[in-house]
Amino acid sequence: MIELKTALWAMGHFTTSSMGAKYLHGYGVIKAIVALARSCSVYSVKMTAVYVLSMIATSKEGVAVLNTTSM
Repeated sequence: MIELKTALWAMGHFTTSSMGAKYLHGYGVIKAIVALARSCSVYSVKMTAVYVLSMIATSKEGVAVLNTTSM
């Protein structure tokens, strides 16, 4: 679990850059984070994914990517 949460945090910080969210969206990573936030049975992973989504939403590019990702 610690590796998954570490990867989520790293991706969250990466997506705060101007091109980070677009880059990860191209690989389906944003959709995977949304899926974890919606349905992960491990509460700490689920809430880490929710927090990462809020990090993504701190940039205009991130908001645009989240708007195009099916929730």
